[in-house]
Amino acid sequence: MTRALLVVVIAILGVYALFFVFHAVQVASYPLDVDNEEGFILAQAASWADNVSPYRPVQSPPYLVANYPPIYPWILSLPIRFQSLSFAWGRSLSALAMVGVACLIYGVLWDRTRSMYWSMVGALLFLSFKQVYSWGPLCRVDSLGLLFE
Repeated sequence: MTRALLVVVIAILGVYALFFVFHAVQVASYPLDVDNEEGFILAQAASWADNVSPYRPVQSPPYLVANYPPIYPWILSLPIRFQSLSFAWGRSLSALAMVGVACLIYGVLWDRTRSMYWSMVGALLFLSFKQVYSWGPLCRVDSLGLLFE
């Protein structure tokens, strides 16, 4: 009975993880910005791709402030240099970062418990949170920042 319950819990959380993957694929293929920050971050990445610093004087146009550290836009600029400018690159990077965080959670829990069940529950539970589902696959610095954290 206990083993069946464990399998059911893992299966339910696995379905939630598949919801995250499905949502990430849908959002990545959407051509317009979903969140207000996405356009600014994509513009910073385009600046880095053109070898122009996104950190410009505030007194002159364009009046944009680059308020995030350059790691995410710089990583995002790499595929933009060789391909087209698209939100899909940043959204894919963020979704992969969320999956990377889930893998790190699995690894930490495996190290602490040596239980595959609890490690899977922890990793899949992270992907089932509404906040991860909502902003995890967006072209924002949050996901990659969480992975690096």
